[in-house]
Amino acid sequence: MDQNKLISVIIPTFNSEKYIQKCISSVLNQTYENFEIIIVDNNSKDNTINIINSFGSDKIKILNVINNGNISISRNLGIKNSTGSWIAFLDSDDFWEIDKLSRLRKKFEDFDFIHHNMNILKDNKILNNYNFLFLKVNSSRFSLIENLCKNGNPIINSSVVVKKKILSKVGFISEDEPSFTNDYHTWLKISLITNKFYYEKKRLGTYLLHDQNYSHNIRNSYYYLKCIVQFKKHLTNKAKRKIIGYYYYEKGKDYLKNSQNKKSLKCFFKSFLLSDLGVKIKSVIKIILSVFKKIK
Repeated sequence: MDQNKLISVIIPTFNSEKYIQKCISSVLNQTYENFEIIIVDNNSKDNTINIINSFGSDKIKILNVINNGNISISRNLGIKNSTGSWIAFLDSDDFWEIDKLSRLRKKFEDFDFIHHNMNILKDNKILNNYNFLFLKVNSSRFSLIENLCKNGNPIINSSVVVKKKILSKVGFISEDEPSFTNDYHTWLKISLITNKFYYEKKRLGTYLLHDQNYSHNIRNSYYYLKCIVQFKKHLTNKAKRKIIGYYYYEKGKDYLKNSQNKKSLKCFFKSFLLSDLGVKIKSVIKIILSVFKKIK
């Protein structure tokens, strides 16, 4: 087994019996076969471990942890017990296309951090209106870290393949941030030590969207801003304005969801004045929805 080409797939689990079989199968069925699977289980009480053991694969290693709700602890344990030179992250409720690793492997010589587009699955339906989560971070008007900051986190954890030595240089996955920003915080740290990021437009996996993992709400918008502030010295004033605009957009969405139309309108107007064109357009749409709800 060529260690330089070995990919270590890190899968944290916690009571994942509903999803884990499809998740693991999507890795074992990869056309690229030089990988190991490291499953870090957070004291599951359901049938998760029995399902994992039923595969009987020598590619699978199971570690146990009590992470007290901090999934970064699980991911870091997996990374530190891995033998590959590349780390791929996969959440237990997500799954990959069979050619994911073979496609991305071709980029290993030229890049340090690779991520890709994903399908968004909610209530057994593929959604088409969440593509803003996967915007390519290559705008020449801004630095890499600014592009990562100004429109929220554009990178889904289950799409990431990154050099292990790069993760080591930044102290692995951040553990001190709220669980919904720790991966984002890590990508920002990585962007300060390498600009060799690659985005694959092809959808090479599926991300399951549900209430437990969807972090775009007012509480997390606050922590998004708190996370970004730690990198403010690396940001231009122009980028900072875009960031504030995106924050108001996310805050306005939550107000709208909770029928606080007056507050949502104020946020969307502020977002319109400060944000990138894409967010401006979304803000206009939300303004129309707010007005419609108010009239109704």
